[in-house]
Amino acid sequence: MKLLDSNIIIYSYQPNFSYLKPLVLDPENAISAISQLEILGFHSISISEETYCEYVFKILQTFPIDNTVLSKAIELRKTYKM
Repeated sequence: MKLLDSNIIIYSYQPNFSYLKPLVLDPENAISAISQLEILGFHSISISEETYCEYVFKILQTFPIDNTVLSKAIELRKTYKM
């Protein structure tokens, strides 16, 4: 299992990054609920992008936001200046 970042989902929609589609269409992989929030909450998402992402989110396992996920996200953001 691979935990996919929001950018992997976003880029997989673009033709230049179609090589990412096998990752996002593999039901063994997962995302965090944070990724759903980041992607679907983006103010400029197009209808076709939203439809694609909602389809992907139905395929991937979704980890809920809990204290463990939140703590790890904070740690990663600080460590890598994200």
